[in-house]
Amino acid sequence: MSGFMNFLKHIIAMSLLRHITPTIISKLFLINLSRGSGLDGLLGIPQQTDKIVRPLLQWSRQQIYDYAKAHQLQWREDSSNASNKYVRNIIRHEIIPQMAAIHPNYLENFNQTQEYLHQSARFIDFFIEEWRKILF
Repeated sequence: MSGFMNFLKHIIAMSLLRHITPTIISKLFLINLSRGSGLDGLLGIPQQTDKIVRPLLQWSRQQIYDYAKAHQLQWREDSSNASNKYVRNIIRHEIIPQMAAIHPNYLENFNQTQEYLHQSARFIDFFIEEWRKILF
């Protein structure tokens, strides 16, 4: 295997450790919504910041798991994910599956809603900046 392929395999494996899936973003959205969060909280985790890039964000956990299995990448599961002791897991194990049962395209629809929220935030930020230029 080439050095580049080893590097890529390592990057994918590391991304799996830190991967944020649409389900996780949905979970964070519901947690923040229940806390009365504003737009920034509802936007959740960004795909990219100054220091972090989440290149696998568009794929589901199952798709990533299937890829890892097909390419013999090690998969490590956090044991706390199995327990409903934490609010995040109640949402992950109970609420999101119920939403998906009601609306089978729930995650796709949620992703579209997230895109609308991001567009709204960019629109607001743009006009705030324009008004700052005019006023100050």
